[in-house]
Amino acid sequence: MNKKSWVTVGLLTLGVFVAFVRTWNGEWPYPSGVTTVEHRGQFGDSFAIFSATVSALGFLGVLVTLALQQLQLSEQSKELKRQALRDEDNRVRDERAQYEQLLFRLLEFYRDSVKSVVVIRKGVPTQGVEALSVGIQRMQLELRRRRLHFIPPRELEAIRAGKATESQKLLLEYFTVENCRIVQYTVTYQRRVVATLRALLQHLECRCPEHTDIEGYRSLVSSQITHIEIQYLFAIVLVYENEAELRKLLQRSGLFSRDSAPYNFKLHQFLYQSMWGDLVGDPTKARKLAFGTKRSARIRQASKSAPLADLLRKYSISKPVLPEEIPEIQRTEPREQNPPTREGI
Repeated sequence: MNKKSWVTVGLLTLGVFVAFVRTWNGEWPYPSGVTTVEHRGQFGDSFAIFSATVSALGFLGVLVTLALQQLQLSEQSKELKRQALRDEDNRVRDERAQYEQLLFRLLEFYRDSVKSVVVIRKGVPTQGVEALSVGIQRMQLELRRRRLHFIPPRELEAIRAGKATESQKLLLEYFTVENCRIVQYTVTYQRRVVATLRALLQHLECRCPEHTDIEGYRSLVSSQITHIEIQYLFAIVLVYENEAELRKLLQRSGLFSRDSAPYNFKLHQFLYQSMWGDLVGDPTKARKLAFGTKRSARIRQASKSAPLADLLRKYSISKPVLPEEIPEIQRTEPREQNPPTREGI
């Protein structure tokens, strides 16, 4: 009921009450036969049906009032629920905004820490990602020079099968220790880079708001970290025991399961698993060319004989290219001479 209806009901009730009082006090005339109090009582009883009707209407009014109050309370409850949902949405939105703001800030700090790395080798300074790659290249060259980048297949097969002899166990121990020492001597521990990345991954993995898809943020962070940086970080967590938290964060964030393996040699994958219990690298995510290995080998073999070889000579088309035949583009300083061979990769 609106305000106008309530005013109408109030005025009618007041009018009935005034008419009853004035008639009872004799201010309004009774019928001619009503002269005594008893007669007045009998006269009043004649309005019993009217009184019952008024009482029923009054009770009905109470019921209507209760129903309206219940409806009003229900609407208020619904509005409170809607407000609570709006508040929850605003809270989640604010949490996500704060999470993203700090994530982007930490990512910016990490990129700055990488750019600030400077390595001077043979009087030539390198900076940023190129500086990190210097250590990786030195490690690769030294391991290959000492032939420590792979365990002979026969010995490795026995070790993997758990049937290694005492000498084979000592051989594995020697490879483990020497690889870790060479990585330690060639790959410089950049404290600022490692610490900043640890803070970034802690925020990424441990402070993501509820009901938020973390995979999008993982992909974003992964896209800002180059393959060389992943190789550098893998070398660091491979040889340093006290980097257990960073190992867990790198594994959890998927940075060690990208489309390119984080290790330089498969031996390092084996050592990482044997030392720390985690398998790095996901073969299912490896990049695949439009043609397979068998198809490539078949067409290379066909190019050596007729009729394909005749057509290639007829139109002066070169034979299948080898990676080492493609000259590199020199940006600043020329690369080292005698690049590492593909043996053991």
